[in-house]
Amino acid sequence: MEIKGKRIFTVSSPASAGKTDAAVTYAVDMAAKGHKVIIAQPTKTCIDEWFAKALERARSRRKKPVPVYRFDSSTCEDGQVITTIMGHLKCPGEEGQVLFLTQQALLRLPYFHRPEHWHVIVDEIPAPDVMFCRHLPYNHEIITSAISWQDYSADNVKVAAKDNAKLRRLADGDDAVDAEFRTIARAILDPDYDVFAIRENIERTVAGDTETGKYPLYLFGVLKPSAFTKFASAIIMGAHFEESLLHHLWAVQGAVFEPHRQLTNALRFQQHQNGHRVSIHYLADDSWSKKLGGKKVTVDGSEISNTILGLTKASGLVGDQPFLYQVNKDVEDAAEELFAQLPATALPHKPHGMNKFSEFHNVVVVASFLPTPMQCRFLSNFGITPDQIRDAICHQTVYQAVMRCSLRDLHCDVPVRVVVTDVGVAQWLADQFPGCTMVHAPGVQLAKKGKWQRKRLHADNSARVRAYRKRQDEQIGEVELANILPGIQNGKISPLRLANNIYSPIVTSKHDHLPLADTSASDFMDLSILERELFAGTLFRHIRDTNTTRHLFLKSMGDMIEWLRRCHGLTYQNKHSNMLISPTLFNPTLGDKSRGRENAVITWGIWLDIDDGDMPYTAFAKMFAGKSMVVYNTASSTNDTRYRVFMPTTGYMMAETYDSICKQIIKVVQSNGYCSPRQRKRGSAKPCHGIDPTKLSVENMMYLPCKPVDGSDGFFQVFDGDPINPTLWVQNNILPVDMPPPVLIAVPDELPMPEDQSHATAFFDRLVTAIGDVILGRNCGLYRASLHGFAMASAGLLDTWMVETRLEQAAFAAGLEKREIGPTIRSGRYNSKNQIGRYMGWAAHGNVAA
Repeated sequence: MEIKGKRIFTVSSPASAGKTDAAVTYAVDMAAKGHKVIIAQPTKTCIDEWFAKALERARSRRKKPVPVYRFDSSTCEDGQVITTIMGHLKCPGEEGQVLFLTQQALLRLPYFHRPEHWHVIVDEIPAPDVMFCRHLPYNHEIITSAISWQDYSADNVKVAAKDNAKLRRLADGDDAVDAEFRTIARAILDPDYDVFAIRENIERTVAGDTETGKYPLYLFGVLKPSAFTKFASAIIMGAHFEESLLHHLWAVQGAVFEPHRQLTNALRFQQHQNGHRVSIHYLADDSWSKKLGGKKVTVDGSEISNTILGLTKASGLVGDQPFLYQVNKDVEDAAEELFAQLPATALPHKPHGMNKFSEFHNVVVVASFLPTPMQCRFLSNFGITPDQIRDAICHQTVYQAVMRCSLRDLHCDVPVRVVVTDVGVAQWLADQFPGCTMVHAPGVQLAKKGKWQRKRLHADNSARVRAYRKRQDEQIGEVELANILPGIQNGKISPLRLANNIYSPIVTSKHDHLPLADTSASDFMDLSILERELFAGTLFRHIRDTNTTRHLFLKSMGDMIEWLRRCHGLTYQNKHSNMLISPTLFNPTLGDKSRGRENAVITWGIWLDIDDGDMPYTAFAKMFAGKSMVVYNTASSTNDTRYRVFMPTTGYMMAETYDSICKQIIKVVQSNGYCSPRQRKRGSAKPCHGIDPTKLSVENMMYLPCKPVDGSDGFFQVFDGDPINPTLWVQNNILPVDMPPPVLIAVPDELPMPEDQSHATAFFDRLVTAIGDVILGRNCGLYRASLHGFAMASAGLLDTWMVETRLEQAAFAAGLEKREIGPTIRSGRYNSKNQIGRYMGWAAHGNVAA
């Protein structure tokens, strides 16, 4: 993802704080100064309201009026909205102007002429993802034949266009069948979207293993920041922006957000002041879902669903007063029939920004907005936790529905009654309205599914922001170097280069014993063999063996698989007679042990011990379809739920990278419905995956394949595919943000020309001096100094503590506010990993000269 070093401005505040009103005034003023401004709104209904107000303010200016245009289905010919917008953008004229578009139209433009001449204001947070879900057991080739996919992370593959002509037909054609694929085809063709699939899901679909259509095909498109960073400036406005899905997806990719001062200062308030008017009634203690809503309960001798019972009780709470209600689409007809004789008005499914319902004082929301389990799995692969998903999708949607009522009128004192589904939703709403009351709706006995209560992770919003910033800091982890094996095998990396990458004090101080420029000086082995041979592991005679000199070197990954196959043909009296293998190259001169974690130098391949579980090896292989692996029986069992797995990797790894990949494998397995051995002991009803958690570290050993001791043949299964790419798996880590992945720096093809190490200090001094430069902009100068300063520190040229101290001192001296300094420095530090390679040559030159 490339964001061109630009920031995205945000306006985050509660609903009805006056964001859109301030934005329209700001846009008209900007246009009066000669700027071109686009206001992108979520619906045509919103444009109807705010276009009229913008037109009135533009015409009321005493000097030259400001042109204001709108392009949507009400002003353009049928089917010609995009064409009309493209025509206007090609020849917009020289004067300033304001354009009103829908968000959908803005994002659908195939080309934007001179975007650097336009400022964009996005009213309401746009949906950052699109999901395709269809049951296609026999016709999946309509879409799968037009795309290709490649490894991206432990659970995801990245989709790319293979047949552009076919995708274009699916995106723009008139065929009714093609229309089912229109949205996802457009996303695949759009450079501002990345499209992903769950590896297991798409591989099973293509292989015809969908159990007669039981499993649908899922494709996910994710909007990239480049959709907005190409403009002169971009402002995104919305309620609780920091909790939105867009913020979570872009923040983990390194997008830089900054509050827009002028618009933020123009807001009427930053927290709701009318909470004393609100009473929140919830129907259930259980977390609401469509499944729970569909459960039947007997009332007066007849069975009705929880949803209908909840709506009935809600209407009783409201009495004869007019009220707004929102339900899921599959319940709309039943709700309309139920409320036929009541003063009830249905809210649209996307009511964002609407003001026409402000005369209502009662709101009923009995609906589930939770995403599908597969969508939750996909979002969790980007480090988004279940509670964050619930806040961003479910709670935000309920909040927008509630804020259509008279709570928008700051001068109204009429009490407002809100009825929601469960205590989790009620508690989140109560946090937004200080002083409100929250009670269980009386007399409601719903069918239950089990006890649940929302866990409060943070005491207040400030604590939530502090926790987020702490997670961002933790992502600046130890530098890891991986994915160098192909270069070694192809002779592209010299022994000197290899030593610089793996053992240099620039990378980690625990390898200071190895001189930077002389691999043959190693005190435990000559590493130049890694240029000719593949290190596949260290062999041991028994579990207490401390001899780390039996190194297994082979010519290729294929040789490793064949060697394991030959091992499987051997027979032993018991498993203890067999040899063990560790994937790690140990240096016995480090630390107090000879094969402990501190002795680990490099590791190749992933080994798993799966025992005492319910997961057949065929199920495990399907989860990682397309990945190369070897599965073989243990010496004491031929059961297909007790086995060992070897998965080759494209590169050598360090200990932290190995740990991260193992944790990601377990996360994928648990996403498929399996629990851990510990969870089983605690009473989990899910099947247990059986992966031994004590065998997931680089220093552990695994018994080699052999025949079972009972004399049977056992099993030795090879699954063809690509090896794990540590670079991709660590860069695109699917672990939650609270479990930060190690930061990985790719090895550059050519090191930059070395310069004198003293140049680094002088260069950093110039960057710090420029922080207060008015022309450059203080925030921009601080970000640039942070970006390069921490990159040079990671390369060993500067002291990290000194860099951080000087940045803070210079920022305060330049007059920046305290709340700006921390986030700006953290953003520069986080993105500095992309700049480290350019300074590695400086460090190497300085060390050699010394």
